[in-house]
Amino acid sequence: MDKLAIVVVTYKRQELLSGLFDSILASSIAPWRIIVTDNENSEDTRKLTEDFAQAVDRRWGRSAPDTETNTRRVVYQAMTENTGGSGGFNAGVKRAYDLGAQWFWVMDDDVAIESDGIEKLDKWTGRHEVIQGQRHNFD
Repeated sequence: MDKLAIVVVTYKRQELLSGLFDSILASSIAPWRIIVTDNENSEDTRKLTEDFAQAVDRRWGRSAPDTETNTRRVVYQAMTENTGGSGGFNAGVKRAYDLGAQWFWVMDDDVAIESDGIEKLDKWTGRHEVIQGQRHNFD
């Protein structure tokens, strides 16, 4: 899957975000970018994201440069105000697009990805322009 960006919006839920980060680290395929849009603009979320970025670097290394010549897979984006889910997703997808992403996986901070999720999606990207999944609610 060429230049997949995972776009995550978070607000005051570092514990849930940490679980999502763990699931991404367990992925069988590395995403090109992971954009973390922080609607809280929290030092705790910034630190958690930086620790995650270091773990991603150790797991997969750097990636192809984006339009800003950045090669780190994780991009932290602090919002100046809480724009809600839709505003956070708008900002996150815009940032990913501006960086050169070709595919966008958009999610809240209270979910996890399956370890083979990107791998399963990859086989469909050559035949479709959009793939829309759904959340599996275990409750």
